[in-house]
Amino acid sequence: MEPGPKTAFMLDLPFQSRVVKDHPYLESSLASLGAHELEAFVLDDGDQKTLRVLLDGALIYKTGDVVPAAEWFNVCREGGYRPRFDWDWDPVTILFLSVLPAMAEHWTEFPLPFEEDGFPEGVDSLATLQKAHAAFIAHLAETPESGAVAQVTEMFAHLPLRAVVLHDRAEQRVDYLGNALDEAYVGIDLVFGRKPEAPARLAKVSLSSTGGMRWSPWLPGGRWANDGREFVAGEKAGDFLRASGLWLEPLAGFEAAFENLMGNYAAFMDEVVERYLAVYPAVIPWHHDLGNQYLQRTVVKVQQSGDGLLLTFDNGLKAMVRSPDYLTATAIVAKKAGIAPDPAGAHILE
Repeated sequence: MEPGPKTAFMLDLPFQSRVVKDHPYLESSLASLGAHELEAFVLDDGDQKTLRVLLDGALIYKTGDVVPAAEWFNVCREGGYRPRFDWDWDPVTILFLSVLPAMAEHWTEFPLPFEEDGFPEGVDSLATLQKAHAAFIAHLAETPESGAVAQVTEMFAHLPLRAVVLHDRAEQRVDYLGNALDEAYVGIDLVFGRKPEAPARLAKVSLSSTGGMRWSPWLPGGRWANDGREFVAGEKAGDFLRASGLWLEPLAGFEAAFENLMGNYAAFMDEVVERYLAVYPAVIPWHHDLGNQYLQRTVVKVQQSGDGLLLTFDNGLKAMVRSPDYLTATAIVAKKAGIAPDPAGAHILE
């Protein structure tokens, strides 16, 4: 007897899967995801069994592909996927670790042809970068250190890689006639941390130079400065320590040891990040420049968190604002949000 359909949610879209007859395939399933239809089936190609996945009748993945087609990435955007906040997920992991296992739940003769990690052989995803990140940390553990170097090593071991965010800068520099002077910039953020409200970032961007576009160095908390003419570091070792959740008093040389480790980490990760960028569908701009995500949004909640204020916007985005004067910062933010500040500056402002 064929199992009845089950309804669940993938991202913000209702998901319903049902098993269909095997003929003419070895195994097959249909599913609906929001207004879209998915079909997954296994074919006997003689020497091997191949998996194929269709989205609205169009092929988006077949065994041997490195990533699904761009149409799948667009469906994830439609479903509310936000890489900066949906930690440990990207469209590839959503498809192979969530959607397809649900569709193949009742396949008995020919299960999904996946590796032990839950992915088909050769697929690139956020999990690929997380494995490389874990390998770097394991390498650090092979060489015992002391002093500030040991502290930085311990801190980094408590900083899992949670997201890779690709974004573009919305505006371009223009001349006095309004003609663009350079190409749109592309940026890559590696996001680390234990809590989404207190992340740390390592970032690099493409820069315009006389020889064409080139990459900037990886910088902690990289951000634009000088009206977009410079890309500078926006975070220090203390920000990464805060994101790690560790409570320790940094020893002398902590900042220098941090900068050295970041340099080694960037060199170690650069190749795998470049490969991830190369296979990522170029037509998918996830974000514009970071600050533009918050333009024309309304602050709906202000909460003191640690040594700063956590702002929640009407579209669900969150931002941490740090100030040595909490009462002043609370009053300013509350005034802009149109709410009454808590005189103690230590409670959620409704």
